[in-house]
Amino acid sequence: MNAQTVWFTWRRIMCEQPFAEAVLAGRVDDMQARFSLTDEENAVAREYAHEASGARWFVENYRFRMRNSFLNALENGAPLTLRALMADGHDVRELGARFLDTVGWRDYGPFVYTYCAEALDFLRRETDAVRVAGMADLMGLEAAAVAMLRRVGEMDESARKQAASGPSAAAAQFDDASAVWARSPYCELYRSSTQLAKWLREKGTLGREPLPDVPGVYVAYYVDDEHTHRFGMLPERAAQIYDALEQPADRAALSERLLARGLAPVTAADARAFELLRQCRAIDVSRG
Repeated sequence: MNAQTVWFTWRRIMCEQPFAEAVLAGRVDDMQARFSLTDEENAVAREYAHEASGARWFVENYRFRMRNSFLNALENGAPLTLRALMADGHDVRELGARFLDTVGWRDYGPFVYTYCAEALDFLRRETDAVRVAGMADLMGLEAAAVAMLRRVGEMDESARKQAASGPSAAAAQFDDASAVWARSPYCELYRSSTQLAKWLREKGTLGREPLPDVPGVYVAYYVDDEHTHRFGMLPERAAQIYDALEQPADRAALSERLLARGLAPVTAADARAFELLRQCRAIDVSRG
């Protein structure tokens, strides 16, 4: 038998639940038509069916490991979501099996944040997983954090170390006319429809107490490779300024953009908003 055909067929047995059930139960009579197998693939599948007891151990072990890998992805990239799901009584490994069914039981290997990002996207669309008010927003915030961490992970080590040193003490002053402000890659904003601050402050209530409908702007920002990220909250005015910095701008250009959006131009009262944005690494500043 062709080695590639054997491997391809074995992968299908491990990853396609109906196919695996047919092979391991020895239901081989209509297997070729049911699963669109070539003659050679059908022969391989029949061999595995003949040795079903041995094949079953490998299939079940693989699926057990993959269900655990789902939990590991959440533990590394979205630990608050994992904690909230468990507090709400979910079998996280079963949720993982449902997710893995949608991606063909893909093995993500070392790409844990990619795994986590796709898992969170799946969970946010699962009605029972987000039945507690605030759960979808918690997942959204941690998805924003994962997006930021994946972006930072693509940067070289020296750039990450520079970011970990904190906001630059040499940053231009707020009233410096030559200052040019720009979004930083080390932060991601998330607009929540619920009062996520309660769960972030009181971890014991995660997933246990529904959150009130209180909108807010939250941030996930990079700390360093060891501590990864932190969460914070911003006033709406800071978010408006951030949104207007889709391209770098000095104070005059930024005021024009804000006015075009029906918002107030930059004034001395915005000094605090700028400082908060800089503290959470949402923006960088340079001199034009």
